[in-house]
Amino acid sequence: MELVFGFMVGAVFSSALAQGVELKGAVISTDFYPSAGAEPKDVLAFDLREFKGFPERCLAASVQGLYNSHASRGTKLYLIWSPQDESWLKYLVATKRVSLKKTITDFREMVKLAGVRRAVVFDRKPYQLGDIATTVAGCERALLVADPKLADNLDLEIKVDLRDRFESNVAAYAWLVEKYGKEFNRKAIAISPPGPTPAHVPAELRDYQVANRIFTFWLTGDQEKRLYGADRSGEERFLGQLLEKNWSPNIPCLGYPWSGEGHGPGEGPGVTFLSQRGKWLVPTDLFTNLSFWTCFKPSEKQIPVKAIKPKLEPGKKYAAVVMSDGDNLCTWLNFFPGYLDSKIKRDFPMSWTMGPTLRELAPPVYEWNLATMPAGDSIGTGVSGVGYIALDEYGKAYGDERKQVIQGFLDQTNEACGLSGMKWLWVMRYGPPSSDWINYYAWGSKGIKAIMGGYGKVTDDFGRALESINQVGIFHCLHDSNGPEPLRKEIDRMVADPKCPRFLHIFLLNWNYPVDSLPGIGSYLREKGIEPVTPEVLADLYQQSLGR
Repeated sequence: MELVFGFMVGAVFSSALAQGVELKGAVISTDFYPSAGAEPKDVLAFDLREFKGFPERCLAASVQGLYNSHASRGTKLYLIWSPQDESWLKYLVATKRVSLKKTITDFREMVKLAGVRRAVVFDRKPYQLGDIATTVAGCERALLVADPKLADNLDLEIKVDLRDRFESNVAAYAWLVEKYGKEFNRKAIAISPPGPTPAHVPAELRDYQVANRIFTFWLTGDQEKRLYGADRSGEERFLGQLLEKNWSPNIPCLGYPWSGEGHGPGEGPGVTFLSQRGKWLVPTDLFTNLSFWTCFKPSEKQIPVKAIKPKLEPGKKYAAVVMSDGDNLCTWLNFFPGYLDSKIKRDFPMSWTMGPTLRELAPPVYEWNLATMPAGDSIGTGVSGVGYIALDEYGKAYGDERKQVIQGFLDQTNEACGLSGMKWLWVMRYGPPSSDWINYYAWGSKGIKAIMGGYGKVTDDFGRALESINQVGIFHCLHDSNGPEPLRKEIDRMVADPKCPRFLHIFLLNWNYPVDSLPGIGSYLREKGIEPVTPEVLADLYQQSLGR
């Protein structure tokens, strides 16, 4: 296989994608994502909840992708995967963003909407064929069939049969690139589990992948090593070279590199793999109907900011309470709405992180969250900026041009924040305080007042918790984030130390803090002499303390 592998890599890089790509450190555009299809006007709805199987869900997603990507048709197919999807559809209809034209109840009728009978059939030999087949279906404008019985039952024509053709995942990817490489979308890539795992039946994103001809891949995890065709090191070599040479740096990768313990490379290694090649992750593995949402015009609304002229009070401490699940845009579809719209009231400002491109990826979702956010709350960027990266690894594959690639990422972040009106960043994986990476952010960011650092504790040294660089306040997290009771103990520990900073970053990992726990956090901070404020206000107060 080594000789075959070497030959295939050579063939791929000397033919289908031989021209490579021009290195672009700063890709600046208000259009961060590919989006095929006219703006939604009317909706055909199909309830997918009774169809639990991977084959049926993959097929339905491919129908949706083909139907919704029509260049001039304003009627869209909307799939109801969950109660949240049903609620969003009711909201869109009630606010007259779309009209409900028809609810389809028959699976066969829904499949006919694709307008084609041709199908791409695949199995799990090698086991990553599901991703390869998804890419093929997009390029062929064909349906995605994981069970040949479906093709028989629905009278589909098998256009491409991927079964029993490849000895390994690498061989299948090499064939894919050689045959279809010129047709891949150059504005984005995707990482998706190729088939069901204990944690996931991964079909939700495939409508978008098919609609936009997105190259889709996976990397073998520890629990997948014995599956047919698995070769983690070979996959990393082949795919790493492919991403470096044939897609510009500073483009998004949709999806997520983890699907349960040992399935996929995992969050950390996956983000590292992408970051080294200058690609930023947009966690959208569970984001349903993306071929529908991305057809709306990007929102021009900006995050509301309450005008405050804070006055530093002698002896008082201040803290920004930041809740996040990173740049996980799925949470703004199915998790954070319940927090923002909760009947449980609190009397202090909370701060939230959001991937700043949600205004383009799902404009109605973005606008609903902004309109529902309690007055006085604040939103800043999710992990690292325009997308989720490991800054300490970003752009390494580009050698001497690495700084150019990093600056391109910062330029994109500046643009995305400017369009959304964000004034602060939440950053992780930047090393210790005063690192070169923090300096890059502080000097390269425009219009940013604060950088909130750390997915939990960054340092134990209170003397290094605060920095001001280029008049940007940087607040490193001093505690871990394990839930309300541990947090109270951490607050006690911090304020008991005479070296405790006046300006604190209190980080809440959202999964550990139910909505009914939030009022008590504000009360406890005030009990300890700490006033909760937003990151923008915290930065202004910090600069006042420095005499600025």
